[in-house]
Amino acid sequence: MAEIFRDVTGKAVTLDIPNAVINSVEFYRDGVKVGVTASTNAVPVPYAITHENGPFIVKWDYTVEENTYTRYDEHEVITPLFIAEELKAFNSNFESLTNAKINELESLVRKIIEGTTRQTFGYRKGIVTMYGTGTDILRSPERIISVDTVNGAAGYRTVNNQFALQRAGYVWNGDIVSVAGPIRDPRFDLRPNTFGLNVPYQISGEFGWISVPGDIKQAALLLAEEFSC
Repeated sequence: MAEIFRDVTGKAVTLDIPNAVINSVEFYRDGVKVGVTASTNAVPVPYAITHENGPFIVKWDYTVEENTYTRYDEHEVITPLFIAEELKAFNSNFESLTNAKINELESLVRKIIEGTTRQTFGYRKGIVTMYGTGTDILRSPERIISVDTVNGAAGYRTVNNQFALQRAGYVWNGDIVSVAGPIRDPRFDLRPNTFGLNVPYQISGEFGWISVPGDIKQAALLLAEEFSC
């Protein structure tokens, strides 16, 4: 698996099989075909892929010794905590390193920071499954930039430093409820603003960070300096 920086353009993927004749190359994300189809051995990754974080698949159809094969390579788009130019500007001693070596250093630092914070600092659109806790707060494992719908319905706001959701006012949550007995306000017992205990909710929206937070970038640069002696 190769790592490709988010928002990069012109980065090519290749099939490392000697004497292979490429018949077609396709890109897939979440099972959906994305971008262009090519038939060469060095294919630029479409910007539709690198625009956001996450894994993607390259499907190669090729011929070797008159037999046709299909191969799937998995790669991932990541957001680096710093790039070579930023590290060189931070400390001019890094001018002696190649960009490839700086990328290796960044990868090491990123894994340490992500492991410590239990967060990644990239950006993506998509769906996250969250589980209710029987309260009016729906906690998220990822930072929520914006939310479009929850189980297909709108009317939610982010809380808890954007790591949780709450219903924005009184809304029907889609549950079908029947009661027997005297007529009364159903909200008294049913608590419609509560997210059911262990009930899965599909949240569609934007997650992560538009750009790496300043304090995270500063920590990454300092760690890179320390590791390089």
